[in-house]
Amino acid sequence: MIAYLRLVRFPNVFTALADIGAGFLIMRATLGSTAYEALPLLALASGCLYLSGMALNDLADREEDARVRPNRPIPSGAVSLKGAVLCGAGLMILGVLAAMAAGTVSLYLAVFLTIAILMYNFAAKHVEIAGPLTLGLCRFFNMQLGMSYDPNFAPWLAMASQWRVVYAPAAAVGIYAAGLTAFSAQEEKGKRLRSIVLGWLFVGAALGLAGYSSPHLWAWAPIGVLAAVLAWRTGALAKTGTPAAARDLVKTGVLGICVLDAGLILGHYDRHAWPWALGVALLILPALGAAKLLAQREA
Repeated sequence: MIAYLRLVRFPNVFTALADIGAGFLIMRATLGSTAYEALPLLALASGCLYLSGMALNDLADREEDARVRPNRPIPSGAVSLKGAVLCGAGLMILGVLAAMAAGTVSLYLAVFLTIAILMYNFAAKHVEIAGPLTLGLCRFFNMQLGMSYDPNFAPWLAMASQWRVVYAPAAAVGIYAAGLTAFSAQEEKGKRLRSIVLGWLFVGAALGLAGYSSPHLWAWAPIGVLAAVLAWRTGALAKTGTPAAARDLVKTGVLGICVLDAGLILGHYDRHAWPWALGVALLILPALGAAKLLAQREA
């Protein structure tokens, strides 16, 4: 079980759940909906699809991992090739079924998310621009999956005036994730100026969009903290240039998705939503606890 939890990068699933919570609360703030019935199904769908994507990631990289990361579950023999296939496929099917149970629009978004996951892992991953953008699409659809519980979500997709609600938050999280993917190109060999610049182009655009598109200025408080921590990690990478510093930057950035989601919640509600925003941000804690338990260092 430990090997399979490492295969699917279990600690990071809490960042996917943060997207679902933020999407749900943004729609609730905008439309005042109090329907909660679909939320557990959407969380299940998101979690399963995220874990599936991580399993398929290692499946796609198994030959490279055998050369440079032999301690990972597949090359080490802790998880068999057949086991990895069944794990990835089974979680993906379960995720789509959970979304289908939540509603038709949720099903469509889960299918789009599934296609984006497959495209990233088996086609775009190692392409410098296409890889980050495709990974960003995964986060974009995941955030919208959290919004899709509301029956008015689908009509709002066609209303240009509602871009700040149904598109901007998801786009901000997606562009941010694209930046983290650009940063991750340094995890094996250390500092690459091109990856740092490209990553910050994405991350800066994402944080700016998240703040600008939020109706309330309270969004900038968590966003500012996140930007400062990422800048500090980038400075450490620029100074040492080591793969370990690059991994620290990426890991911090991945956990920072919870902080970005908290900022989006505050920005679409106001400061009175701080308990919900804090709850989403504190999903970092179980992520850190699970990472420590599994002795898992990579993001």
